[in-house]
Amino acid sequence: MGRKITKKEPLKVLYILSQKPGNTGSGIYLKYITKEALRYNIDMRVIIGISEINEISELYHIPQTQIFPLIFTKDIPFIITGMSDVMPYPSTKFSDFTDEMFYSYCKGFKATLKYATENWTPDILHSNHLWVVSALARSTFKDIPLVVSCHGTELRQRITAAKIEKKIVKDLKKVDIILALTEEQKSTILKWLKIPEQKVVVTGSGYANDIFYCNQNINLQNKDFFTVIYAGKISSAKGVPYLIDAFKGLNEKVRNKIKLYIVGDYSSAEGERIRNSIVSEHFPNIYFFGKLSQQELADKLRESQLFILPSFFEGLPLVVMESIACGCAVVVSELPDISLWINRELVDNEVVKFIQLPEMESIDTPIDSQIDYFTNNIKEAILCYANKFFNKEYPDVKRFRSFITQHSFENLFKKIVGIYSRI
Repeated sequence: MGRKITKKEPLKVLYILSQKPGNTGSGIYLKYITKEALRYNIDMRVIIGISEINEISELYHIPQTQIFPLIFTKDIPFIITGMSDVMPYPSTKFSDFTDEMFYSYCKGFKATLKYATENWTPDILHSNHLWVVSALARSTFKDIPLVVSCHGTELRQRITAAKIEKKIVKDLKKVDIILALTEEQKSTILKWLKIPEQKVVVTGSGYANDIFYCNQNINLQNKDFFTVIYAGKISSAKGVPYLIDAFKGLNEKVRNKIKLYIVGDYSSAEGERIRNSIVSEHFPNIYFFGKLSQQELADKLRESQLFILPSFFEGLPLVVMESIACGCAVVVSELPDISLWINRELVDNEVVKFIQLPEMESIDTPIDSQIDYFTNNIKEAILCYANKFFNKEYPDVKRFRSFITQHSFENLFKKIVGIYSRI
């Protein structure tokens, strides 16, 4: 048993993320977990992977002397790695690593781990992703308890970058506690690492309830347009082209009463093609906003009635919780982690609707012959909610606020603090 967290004797925690803070789900997770840690008087240091030094500003709540960045292209001779193969910024794929790149990556992060702990010994290490840097943390600090938050993308990387997985799996088995998003994810982790069940704890994820909330004065029935919003990476794996095609396939009379907001960033040629197809075509009522801040995204969600995520692969996307918190109904692909996490009452009351996935060629690529089927499923889901909206039968999302508020970062960190105390 570890000592209790008290103001007299602050717990020392080293937080670790191999990616940029604030840019992706795990980056937002780190940002808000460390904000909550300050409220518990935790003495922290933070390791992050970045491309430029000014990117540490995402962690504005932490003194710069407590942030230890590894700068890619400077400390490691290639652009920043991404836990997803498609990131909202230029990135290196783990599946493209050579042995030399793997060595440079490990050397750089190991040096940063040691630098961050000079004259300061953490009581707990809290790393993000069951992947290379977490394995390095385990091998570097064998006697310090290590907690790792699994975000789901590593479960894909173990397949697409199997050569790396073989090098790190031995150390990943030695992690003290793994925080899983869902029971389904816990089951996958246990099968993968073959570790005792008590080492994996389902905590879920969180959302920033000070930013994502529902205005009390929203009157759905007095709006002239039904607004659908997508927010995420601009890529085919997220289903964006199929969403756009579904919208274009709506009856013109109905489509003229519907707006489609596309929010997100891209770094690949594919993302640029998708973006250009939206912007250059000037198709009526499709609006591309690019990357927005958390506050700007929350404002757009509050303008909308329906959030849609037709993705082929996800862990537990924060934006689903954020959307419900802002008063949106949700249409999302029927993926195992999401469908098991969602409260059945939300589905029964049509706050959430699942769309069936097509048969897949690979983990995030549908079979060509199934694309029309999937696109039509998206179109029918939009029509279903649009008809409810215009017939004044829209589900009262605000009724289910209690379900979503239990998933705030504030409540998530209460669970994490309990785990810190136990170990």
